Amino acid sequence: MRATFISVMLFLAACGGGAPSSLEVCHITCDALKRCGLNTDAQAVNCNNDCENTKGTLSDQDAACDKMCTNCGNQRSQKASCESNDCNKILTCIGAIDQTCIGK
Repeated sequence: MRATFISVMLFLAACGGGAPSSLEVCHITCDALKRCGLNTDAQAVNCNNDCENTKGTLSDQDAACDKMCTNCGNQRSQKASCESNDCNKILTCIGAIDQTCIGK
């Protein structure tokens, strides 16, 4: 899964940027939970399955946020970036992300 995260980030960089979707962030979070020892292999599979099972809802949430706010993609990018930190720094990093909507 770590290879998937790296592949996604390289793909985004090669495409000139662009924020990850909430679905991608969900999968990145599952990888971080597994990497940090908070999820077993089976739990990691279930976590990724949960991401896939909610991809429609996550997509709808992205669309609604992006329609109202100019910074939703930036927030998703920051969260994805936090997930690659050392395990003891992830929550602090996520907590420092400004969740304020900058309206359009």
